Amino acid sequence: IADLMYGEAAYISRSSTVFHLFINAGSTILLSASNYTMQVLCSPSREDIDIAHTKGSWLDVGLLSLRNLRSIPRRRAVMWFILAVSSIPLHLFYNASVFQIATFNEYDITTIDVKSAKWNELNSTSDTYWNLSNTDWKQIYNKKYVSEHGDLYIIIDRLAFATTIQDFAGKATEYMPLTIQHGNWTHIENITIESPEWIRYDVFTAIAENTNVTDPTRPISAHVTHAWARIVRPQSRINSVLTS
Repeated sequence: IADLMYGEAAYISRSSTVFHLFINAGSTILLSASNYTMQVLCSPSREDIDIAHTKGSWLDVGLLSLRNLRSIPRRRAVMWFILAVSSIPLHLFYNASVFQIATFNEYDITTIDVKSAKWNELNSTSDTYWNLSNTDWKQIYNKKYVSEHGDLYIIIDRLAFATTIQDFAGKATEYMPLTIQHGNWTHIENITIESPEWIRYDVFTAIAENTNVTDPTRPISAHVTHAWARIVRPQSRINSVLTS
């Protein structure tokens, strides 16, 4: 097995489609040529027809006939069987000779206070992180597979509490940072279900702490300004079994 090319998952997927289009076109031409050759091989000659007539029999002319195989020379019949046995397996083999290996990322989801030291760190290392708008990070992470983005940092500037909490003297550092390990698209969908700019922080907390019980003294929502996503360059690839 040899590597034909490397690249991002989307590019590799398109390239794999192109490879298989050419492979299928070429193998279809070979299969058509094989079928034509099989028809020629089982077509009777004038001599074959005369011999059949002397035996009180008849042969098919102008079509691929299995009946003729008993009356044509053995060498041609053997060649016909070889082509018949090899044509379809070869077609399938060439289709499987090139295959795609796609690489996707695991990631954590972390909420960060907009005034925290971690936010300053992310802001100063912008060459290794994507700065994403609320629309962007939701579209990127709200799908089953993520290929070019790693850990997600959601930046929070406001917290919302239930009206039943009358006295509040806490700090944002009591609730952040908070991390959902091994995030997935269902987590993104659950925390963003209500608003384009606010996330369900009670749901986020329950997922992060692996509990079904929400704490009424904790924030129920958090306002998101933007997000940072770690830049990842996965090496999806196309492999071939026909090269050495």
